[in-house]
Amino acid sequence: MAQHLNVIPRKHLYDQLGISRNTIKRWIEYRGFPKPLKASGQKPLFDRDAVNLWFEKMEAGLIHCLAISSTPGSSMCDGSNLM
Repeated sequence: MAQHLNVIPRKHLYDQLGISRNTIKRWIEYRGFPKPLKASGQKPLFDRDAVNLWFEKMEAGLIHCLAISSTPGSSMCDGSNLM
């Protein structure tokens, strides 16, 4: 029985999101973006489910941040608290 892998190539991420390789590297280092799968070779592959979950968490954090910043007396979020 063949196993289906739910992966996304790094280049596909760049193209879909309009970002650079360096952006992905920074997200991995500073924002907790999922690392490429081990042994994925010269063309790194990412777990699509982990990538989607990361974006959902980032979106939820931004929505929470916006809700807090609209409360009188609260400070604006600068993004440093997101992931």
